[in-house]
Amino acid sequence: MQLFRDLTFQESMKTSLGVAVLNVLVLSGLALAQCSSDHPRTSLASFALSPDASRIGAIADDGAVFWWDVATGTRHQLLGCANISDFANPIAFNSNSSLLAVGDHSGTVFVFELPDAKIIHRLVEKKNEVQEAVFSGDGSRLAVNYTDGFSVWSLQTDKELMSRERIPGIAFALNHAGTVLAATGNAEIQLWDVDRAAVTSTIKLNDRQAGESLLFAHHGAILVSALQQARPFKPGDWHVEYDREIIVWDTSSGHKVQTISQTAEAAARFPMAVLGNSVFQVSYDRHLRQWDLETGQLKANWETEAGYISADGQFLLRPAGAPGQLQLWKIGTPDQNARPFVYKSATCGPSIVDPSGKSVEMDKFQPTWMGNGTTKDGYSLGFTGWIARDCTVVTRTNGYFETAERAQQELQSDIKRASRIVKPASADATKLNALFPGERVVLVFEDPHSHAETAEVVWIDGTTYHKLSTSSLPVALEFAKDGLSRLKK
Repeated sequence: MQLFRDLTFQESMKTSLGVAVLNVLVLSGLALAQCSSDHPRTSLASFALSPDASRIGAIADDGAVFWWDVATGTRHQLLGCANISDFANPIAFNSNSSLLAVGDHSGTVFVFELPDAKIIHRLVEKKNEVQEAVFSGDGSRLAVNYTDGFSVWSLQTDKELMSRERIPGIAFALNHAGTVLAATGNAEIQLWDVDRAAVTSTIKLNDRQAGESLLFAHHGAILVSALQQARPFKPGDWHVEYDREIIVWDTSSGHKVQTISQTAEAAARFPMAVLGNSVFQVSYDRHLRQWDLETGQLKANWETEAGYISADGQFLLRPAGAPGQLQLWKIGTPDQNARPFVYKSATCGPSIVDPSGKSVEMDKFQPTWMGNGTTKDGYSLGFTGWIARDCTVVTRTNGYFETAERAQQELQSDIKRASRIVKPASADATKLNALFPGERVVLVFEDPHSHAETAEVVWIDGTTYHKLSTSSLPVALEFAKDGLSRLKK
């Protein structure tokens, strides 16, 4: 879900529990005012790496759409105030990296020609917001998935070639010429003749099996599919478990030619990449894996945040920790060699922390969203997000347990995985195994790849475990003094 982009939120979720169900409410007024300086936001709604790794495209939460020239590091503005969504903001390059497609909340797709930054296509459909956009290999056609349907457009005539109602959970791909569309449906993959708008063949999947992502490769001779299959729900289960695999199909016969078993959930918003006999895939367990398509064997495995893989399998564009920051990493090289790309929104005001770091204007925060969820073992979670005028983000997580001992267990888990303990001063994990109710601990966590730090304030109140996460240590220390009571209502 693309709403949750900030490291502070992601860090708050890294507990021993995990999250099975999550519901979110974006607070009134913020979602429709991304371009207003009254609502500072510097995080990125979505981003993409061009296949040749020469360009980076991005949509920011403040409504700005832009691209970076990787060689020079220069950022070029495309749109100043896009009509973005809180959940899906697709952005995609074509195969030769010269076109950039951007979908918006109204159902319009803009296609920019780079480096001139001209809008050469404006595709308007009477459907709701754009969920995903995929170019054909030759760049002549564009497949678009909307909330209530999907279409294939000709970029030579700007005409809609086919249009169908949305299939729940759809994953789709176009072949090189854009003449064949592969789309997942109810326990099947349909192959469509785009010009006739008709299904020509169907690949049957197992019951309860669905597609997470699809990719044509080897000039359309094979279709690579990342699939998930729901396990039967048993009494006592709090959420559905899945088995996952990558299956390679011969597109002419529909026969299965390779099966690769995997355990991690594919990061479906980031496409797979096929180079020769290798397939690359990123997953939500913070790994990038490379498999051999002929043998199905794992060839390489790197620990990293999920992101976009270049067409040659040499580079990965990934989040760099703090909001608005990305890294272009040459796969397999030391993390410190990764190139940073940083967006700072014009909506961000002066720092709320004075130069000495001793004073924080805590009344400058405003609420942005709230949500609730359920842990994998059935406990309730509550979330609230705030943002300050300087774009400092704070996320509060509450875990509601049956006993104080269970809440203490969760607190101790966070203490043990912290990079360092800031408060109490000179404390270590072995000395914090018997905290008093309400006693606050300030922890710092360092991202192993970007080395960005996140500060957390954690404490227990009865059977409830509280956590405040932010990228600013001075802000966290102020919260430790009960700064929460001074947040702007």
